[in-house]
Amino acid sequence: MEEFIPYKLPNGWIWTTIGDLCIISSGGTPDRTNSTFYKGEIPWVKSGELNFNIINATEEHINQLALDNSSAKIMPKNTLLVALYGATVGKLAILGIDAATNQAVASLITTNSVSNKYVYYYLLLNKERLLQQRQGGAQPNISQKILNNFKIPLPPLNTQLEIVSKIDDLFDTLEEGQKSLQKASKLIDVFEHSILKSAFEGNLTKIWRTNNSTIPATQFLKKVTKQRKKEYLNSKTPNKLFKNSFEFSKSEEIDGWAVAKLENLITIAARVGWKGLKKDEYTQQGPLLLSVHSLNYGKNVVFKDALHISEARYIESPEIMLEVNDILLCKDGAGIGKIGILKNLPEKATINSSLLLIRGYEIFLPDFLYYLLKGPQMQSLVNDRISGSAIPHLFQKDIKEFILKIPPIEEQLQIINEIEHRLTISENLKVTIKDAIKKLEAFKHKILTESLAGRMLDTHIFEDTNLLLNTIKKEKSLYLETKKIIEKTKPKKTKVMNKNKSIIQVLKESQIPLSAKEVWLQSSHKDDIEAFYSELRDVQDAIIEIKKDTESLLSLRHEN
Repeated sequence: MEEFIPYKLPNGWIWTTIGDLCIISSGGTPDRTNSTFYKGEIPWVKSGELNFNIINATEEHINQLALDNSSAKIMPKNTLLVALYGATVGKLAILGIDAATNQAVASLITTNSVSNKYVYYYLLLNKERLLQQRQGGAQPNISQKILNNFKIPLPPLNTQLEIVSKIDDLFDTLEEGQKSLQKASKLIDVFEHSILKSAFEGNLTKIWRTNNSTIPATQFLKKVTKQRKKEYLNSKTPNKLFKNSFEFSKSEEIDGWAVAKLENLITIAARVGWKGLKKDEYTQQGPLLLSVHSLNYGKNVVFKDALHISEARYIESPEIMLEVNDILLCKDGAGIGKIGILKNLPEKATINSSLLLIRGYEIFLPDFLYYLLKGPQMQSLVNDRISGSAIPHLFQKDIKEFILKIPPIEEQLQIINEIEHRLTISENLKVTIKDAIKKLEAFKHKILTESLAGRMLDTHIFEDTNLLLNTIKKEKSLYLETKKIIEKTKPKKTKVMNKNKSIIQVLKESQIPLSAKEVWLQSSHKDDIEAFYSELRDVQDAIIEIKKDTESLLSLRHEN
C-alpha cells in the first residue's frame, strides 16, 4: 500500500486529518436474544442502510434499556456515518434524524466550523483510498484509527459551503438523468419478462406452427419413456432417473404441445453440508469448485471465480460432477434465483452447497430449459421465497412440482431463436444505458475532483485556516466536556447478561419449532445473515424443516 502524499493546495488551505475535524465513535448491537430491547422508539441504523443517502427512517428501533446494555448510543441529526466492514464497507450516509447505530458503523460529528457535507463529499471522492487502508484477514475493515489519521484538506468555512453548494446543484441535475436511465433499464427488464412469458405460452411460435409440421410432443414423450425403460434395464450403470416413468397429457391450449410435471423429466442434484468440507481444504489446483459467483456474468457460467478442491473430495459426490450443458441455479443466500448454463468445461468441476445442478437430457434442449427456468414461473417462485421467509431458500421439490407445457424439440429450437433475437436487441439497449450511466458517474467524479481541489470557485477567500483549526479544536473540546457532564447526570444503567448461541444451541433450548427468522435472531449470527446461511447448511442434516404456509419452522432431528 502506497503512502498518501498530500498535493499542493490553493492559498489559505491546509492539510489536516478527519480526526482533527470530527468527533469519531462507533455504535453497538443490543443482545438479539432479548426481544424487549427491540421494542422502542429509538431509530437504530444498521450498516446495510448506508447507501450514500440521508437516513430519515430505520428498519429497526430499540429502547433505553437496549442502550444501557450495549455500546449503542444516540447520535445527533447531521452526523456523518461510515460503514466499517462487511459487504457495505466504505459506504456513507448522513443522519436526517437522531439515531443509534450498530458497531459496524462509525459516526463522525462535525462542529459549527466544519461542513459535514464537505467531509462527506471528500470521503466519497476518496473512497478507494480509504478502502486501500483496510486491515485484517478474511474480512478487512476500516478502523476508527484509520479514519482518525485520514488526510483531508481544510479550506475556510465559507469556501467549504460554496464547494458543497456547487456539488449539490450539479449532482441534482445529473441524478435526474440517472433516474431516467434507470427507469429505462427497468422497462427493458419488463420487456424481457414479457418475451419469456410469451415464449412459454406458445405465442412467439404461433405462425411457425402453422407453417411447419412436427411430431407432437405427446408422441415424442411416449418414445422417450420406452427408450428410458429399455436403457435402465440393459445398462450396467443405469440412470436412476430412468427407472420411474413420468405422466403427461396433451395440451388443450397449444396444438402439438404436451403438459407434464418436471419431476422425473430432469435430474436435480445438490450437495448438502459438503460433508464437513472446510475452507482450509481448498487447494491451489485440482477439480473446480463453483459457487454463485460463477453466475454473475450473464447466461454462461464463468470459471474465473472458482476455487479448487482435491480429487478425493470431487469423486465422493458423483451426482454433482458437472457436464457441458448443465444448468446451475442458486438456491439460497443473497444470490437466490441466479442461473447460468455450462457451455464449456475446461476441467473437472463440481458445485458448492449454494447451487442446484439441473440436467435436462433428451426431453429439453439445454438453452430452452435455461430460458424456462429464467422465466416468469421460476422468478415468481423466487419472489415468493424472498418475501415469505427471513431465510429464502429454493428446494428441489419446488422445481420438480412445476407443471409446464412442453413443445416438440423442433419448436424448442425455434423458441430459442425467437427469444435470443429479441433479447439481443434488449441487451444492446442495456449496454448503451450502462455506458451512459458510467459516463454520468465519471462526470460526477470529475465534479468532485475539480470542486474539492478549489478549481470551481467563483472567488477565493483568504483566511487564517490555522486559526480555524484551533477554533474547531476548542469546539470539539467543549462538545466532549458537555457530553461528559450529561453522562454523569444520567441514572445508573441496568445491565442484562448476554449469551451467544449456535443454531443447534438455539433449537436445543427451544421447546417448540422456531421460525427461521427467530433462530437467526437468537443465534450468534444475528448481524451476519450470510454467516447464518453458512452454518445452517453445515448443520442441515441435524435439522427438520416444516413448511407452514410460506414460513419455515425449524427443530432438531432426534435420532433413536
